[in-house]
Amino acid sequence: MHLSISSVFAGTLAFLFVPTYLNAEVIYFVCSWENKAGINISVDTEALTASRDDGGSSYKVMNITEKAVFLQLERPGWYRVAVQVLERPAGDWHDIIAYDDGRVSAVAGGTCIERQ
Repeated sequence: MHLSISSVFAGTLAFLFVPTYLNAEVIYFVCSWENKAGINISVDTEALTASRDDGGSSYKVMNITEKAVFLQLERPGWYRVAVQVLERPAGDWHDIIAYDDGRVSAVAGGTCIERQ
């Protein structure tokens, strides 16, 4: 099942206020952005952090549901807030960025598969 960008953005806003964390565990994803080399993303549900094995941005966990994991990028700089959404157990990898000037961009440019 693939989520539309508009439903992901609206869902992201709703999940900021209604957390649904699972029991403490680490969730592992194998992801690819624009069909490039695989990236492993580990989500620590107890510490509420996530990391990538390619040296990319670290994350704070915003929410975890049965259908998706919502991650806030911890990279300061040129945007107000940036969220990445990983569909579960497999699906699109969405980027949603709100810039300081009020623009918002959303793109589904990658795919992820949750490893068991």
